[in-house]
Amino acid sequence: ETKLHNITTHKLSSFLPSTLSSFVHLDASGASGGILTAWNNDRFHLNQSVFKDRSVSVLLECCTSNTSFWITNIYVPNFESDRDAFVQDLFDIHSNCSGPWAIAGDFNTVRSADDRNSGQASVLETQRFNNWLRDMQVQELPILDRNFTWSNMQSHPILTRIDTFFFNSNWDLAFPNSTLHSMHRCTSDHFPLKIEASTQIPKSCLF
Repeated sequence: ETKLHNITTHKLSSFLPSTLSSFVHLDASGASGGILTAWNNDRFHLNQSVFKDRSVSVLLECCTSNTSFWITNIYVPNFESDRDAFVQDLFDIHSNCSGPWAIAGDFNTVRSADDRNSGQASVLETQRFNNWLRDMQVQELPILDRNFTWSNMQSHPILTRIDTFFFNSNWDLAFPNSTLHSMHRCTSDHFPLKIEASTQIPKSCLF
């Protein structure tokens, strides 16, 4: 088991940029469900990490200030029967995360019919998703340059927006300039997303 862990750690280290020397991860199940959170040790210090079946949460503190924040990377189960347990885990995390908190990842569900290129979505599916987002008191960070984040890669593709980023009010206060963009897709059927978060407030031109 130790040898397998060392091999996995080595593979992840070779995959990451040299600046991201520290990381935590959750192994994939087959070809899906793997989660990796990495950070630059010169900029952030890990204060705490929480592992659940489908999520990894980290509390990071900025090395140059006393700003700290939680990030939860998730992979929501495809099967409806597994989602109740996942949602309960997320509420448990939510109750223990004070201060700025964000949730990012593959939610495997949509908020509205507009999130599918077919224009169709289950009312029950969208209601359940929106209800637990409301109960957790988080809001979505809109993607600025793309309508959909996943494709089945067929000639007549099915397109959906199932990957996104949600944050609480404390995150909004700490990082008011947060934006979300897509990046170039190489081999995955998901488009990578890039979140930029900043505390910088633009200066007024008035005096």
